Amino acid sequence: MKTIIKSDTTGKEYCPSECVRLVNMKQIAFYLKHGVKVYDFYSSNDFKTGEPIVVFMVNKKESEEVYAKWMERRNGWCIKTSCGRLYFC
Repeated sequence: MKTIIKSDTTGKEYCPSECVRLVNMKQIAFYLKHGVKVYDFYSSNDFKTGEPIVVFMVNKKESEEVYAKWMERRNGWCIKTSCGRLYFC
């Protein structure tokens, strides 16, 4: 059975196991620019440094194409998504 959480900040319901956590502000801005829906955001601490961070939750499947574009832009990698679309360098 899926665990469903209702965000205190957005009011949206989501399944955490179907989401990815984003903490890189440049990546978050890129995702927002490309229309990815944010299901939740909350404060946390960086596990390495203990410094405060903001975590954004997005649906993995819904953000798959934008992730491929992010990786292509960032690294020049060629990515094949699970939906079968190819993104070339």
